[in-house]
Amino acid sequence: MSIDVFWCFFKIKETDFLTVQSEFEQATQGCPNIPEVPTLTIPQNPTIPVSEDYANSVLECMLAARELSLQFYHDPFHSMAYRKMKQEIPLFPETFLEIVMQSRIAPPAILLMGIGRKRFSKLPGYLGNMLIHSTEVERTLESVSHMLHVDWESYFERAKLILGYIDKTSDRAAIDVLEILQVLPRALEKAKNEEVSLLALTSWGCP
Repeated sequence: MSIDVFWCFFKIKETDFLTVQSEFEQATQGCPNIPEVPTLTIPQNPTIPVSEDYANSVLECMLAARELSLQFYHDPFHSMAYRKMKQEIPLFPETFLEIVMQSRIAPPAILLMGIGRKRFSKLPGYLGNMLIHSTEVERTLESVSHMLHVDWESYFERAKLILGYIDKTSDRAAIDVLEILQVLPRALEKAKNEEVSLLALTSWGCP
């Protein structure tokens, strides 16, 4: 049975920032390092019926994807996101800047796979979890936009490997990995326009 993994971008008002900051700083304790990016390849244009080698390559990608995603799980951040989401049910637009979801795979893990460890390590926060004060949002937006300015074709080919979409022309795969590439700059742009702070957290499941 699969579980949905959410990457949530919350609006944080100035009056709430210090409380959220204290909880976020506690959650950073013991956070694992950025995982190494696995080297995955799948043969193009599989035969019909699918060959054993092709099937084994797909299985290898699925197992590596699960392992990579699990390395993004850090219970304090998950618990913080879960509590925040539970407090805000029903999930009004006033609460969220952005939210993306994938089945089984943590969205930040897909981003890591697509842009590589070097670029990912320059993003703020911890494994996609971040707290950006309103006064730092504009500067962060500029640096993040630069960091995520990548060659689309190369990003797509790498990022889609852990989604289970094998067909190079898959529209669904393109939509999913593009959304994950764009969600952080989009959330920061909204935070800038609304003059609020941004809290990004990854949660395994929705309350």
